Amino acid sequence: MADRMLAAGWLAMYGRGGVVWVSTADTTASGDGCLEQRTLRAHSSQTRNNPRPVCTYEGAHLHALLPPLMLAYKTFRNPEARAWVVFIHGAGGSSAVWFKQLRDFRVHFNLLLLDLRGHGRSSGYHGNGEPYTLRAIGQDVLDVLDAEGIENAHFVGVSLGTILIREIVDMVPDRVSSVIYAGAVAGFTIPAKALITAGQALRLVIPFRTLYATFAWIIMPGAKAAESRRIFRREARQVAPDEFHRWWHLVPEVRQRLSKWSARDAVCRTLYLMGSRDFMFLPPARRQADPSRNAYLQVIDGVGHVCNIERPAVFNEMAIAFLSGKKVG
Repeated sequence: MADRMLAAGWLAMYGRGGVVWVSTADTTASGDGCLEQRTLRAHSSQTRNNPRPVCTYEGAHLHALLPPLMLAYKTFRNPEARAWVVFIHGAGGSSAVWFKQLRDFRVHFNLLLLDLRGHGRSSGYHGNGEPYTLRAIGQDVLDVLDAEGIENAHFVGVSLGTILIREIVDMVPDRVSSVIYAGAVAGFTIPAKALITAGQALRLVIPFRTLYATFAWIIMPGAKAAESRRIFRREARQVAPDEFHRWWHLVPEVRQRLSKWSARDAVCRTLYLMGSRDFMFLPPARRQADPSRNAYLQVIDGVGHVCNIERPAVFNEMAIAFLSGKKVG
């Protein structure tokens, strides 16, 4: 028992797997009390039902009270499929925003859905001391791919998730087969800039959830977007105010990246999949889409920013066709 407490303490101090020295008197039949090297490893059981990591010590599972070591995620494997699709949600959301994609996509692909730092089932994960930058958060995603042995994948993102995918493309272009940007943040219109300015001024005096609900009404207006607003408000309740402020500090970096990316051709096959009523973000996406630059645009009629929720059947059909390599009509 003492050795197991030592093992848990070692993990609490260093956070990741390593080697410790333990007494064999408690762990082997020899009883000679000599010191023997034992391998201590940690893995996160967040991929299943337990949001906390489990330490494995000589086959014993220690449910130590440690902070999560990586993002929470779920995989859906199709034994007949080789390709993977990674879904990345936006700020204030969670992997739950993709629930209308699962049934159709899993017929064709293996799926990986994850919750970003401080969101959903990753609410207790804050990067193991790494700063909140696009690159560090992108590395969180790549750590999950490494843990699952996924060499390359298609990526599908919505809203701010599209920014993180673009960062990942910059970091490891050889690991990205193609991308779909749903409700893409490809630039900021004048209304979007005004919204950001207002948010910057109000975020310290208005409760985060009130501010988020107000932004949701502005970005996703109208009766047709009611379900999207409800889902995003529900998921935002899991995001702590401090976490909201950490993500808000990414805004200057996002602006800088968008300015740089706007002058580049797409590195991989890219689809901007937008709603015709996404008034705040559709115009910049139109400017970025150019088939000669390997970037395509498809617009779903009558829906807004979160088009994967508002018209899932149409979204799924278009997205799966694109990821399967079919020509964009």
